[in-house]
Amino acid sequence: MQVVNLFLRFYIKKVSLMRNFDPPKKPYRAGKSNYFFMILQLISLILSMIATIYAATQITPSANYGPFSGFERMYDIITLTVNDLPTFYKYIIKVLFSPCVVVAVFIGLCLCLYFYKSMYGVYSKSANKLWIQLKLEQKEKKKLLQNLRRVSTKQENIDENEEKEDKEVQCNEEEEKEDKEIQCDENVLTGDPSSQKLQSMDDSNN
Repeated sequence: MQVVNLFLRFYIKKVSLMRNFDPPKKPYRAGKSNYFFMILQLISLILSMIATIYAATQITPSANYGPFSGFERMYDIITLTVNDLPTFYKYIIKVLFSPCVVVAVFIGLCLCLYFYKSMYGVYSKSANKLWIQLKLEQKEKKKLLQNLRRVSTKQENIDENEEKEDKEVQCNEEEEKEDKEIQCDENVLTGDPSSQKLQSMDDSNN
């Protein structure tokens, strides 16, 4: 029954979410949310470490009960355990926790942080340059498209003008032919011999 209840709850919540809620119009970046949660984890880690360190160094444990009974502070058991170890392990622990090693590790961590910060700056600058290049390419493409449209419209206008001129020339030739035919007919009616000869030549040519 519990499995069926969970199954029904899941799908009821899913249907209500799909029907009653809309996604935000402005999408929230995943990088910002990841950065925010990392900061929260760091703050919680620091607070928990402060509480643990304070309890281990300042609070006196119970004198009768618990693993730290008989000690003034909790960290005293660490020194006692280290003192019970063989001399070789003592030497290793002494070297690891010596000031030279601690300072070297701290400097190495600082250098790593500086390296990652510088790499982040380089990557961000390169990303900005690429973004600017993409914008410039988009502008150039728009200009090219506009020029192509202008050229195409000019070519269409030139073609239309040529077609109009050809039509006008054809119309003028047809009008000249009609005028000649009308003149020939008028001369034939008036009895002009030259017109009769031209008429006969035209008939023979036809």
